[in-house]
Amino acid sequence: MNIQTEMKNVTQESDEGLVERMGAGEKPAFDELYRRYSDPLFSFFMKMLGRDREKCEDFLQDIFMRLFEKSNYFDLSRQFKPWIYSVAHNMVKNEYKKIQVRQIMSRDADTENIRVNGNSPDAVTEEQLFSEKLNACLLKIDPDKKAAFILKYKEGFAIHEIANIQGVKEGTIKSRLFYVKKYLCNELSEFKPNI
Repeated sequence: MNIQTEMKNVTQESDEGLVERMGAGEKPAFDELYRRYSDPLFSFFMKMLGRDREKCEDFLQDIFMRLFEKSNYFDLSRQFKPWIYSVAHNMVKNEYKKIQVRQIMSRDADTENIRVNGNSPDAVTEEQLFSEKLNACLLKIDPDKKAAFILKYKEGFAIHEIANIQGVKEGTIKSRLFYVKKYLCNELSEFKPNI
């Protein structure tokens, strides 16, 4: 089989078929999956991780390394797209856990610094609070809720697909979406000027 015929076959193959071919050691199958999913996954990571380009590139590399190394373990009865997004979702959840630990440790250090320097926590200005709240708006949302919102409204997944990705019932996804929309409406309403 020549290279053009092989490439044509690869581009017409289903995602699940490509994973199966990857397991058999076919590099063009991996290349095609990368071509199909690198941009959407990078976009997902950018939305979930606060537009930290370097971190998102690392996450993208990690997810494709995992795929390459573990393609033999993929359950071919599952759909690939929801599966790869569930892996991405879990990677983001783990990152949020790490961030929370760092924030707790940082707050503890800040509290100790206030005691040592004698500065009052009330010295924080309204402007600083406004700026912090504005910058942290999306980061405040629970990772599962934020992921459901992004998967639905940015990535175009159906509710049943999001439920599959997150491993929960459809009703849970609907609840998460409702919560995020309500939260964002409340957050954004604070910044409207009084007219």
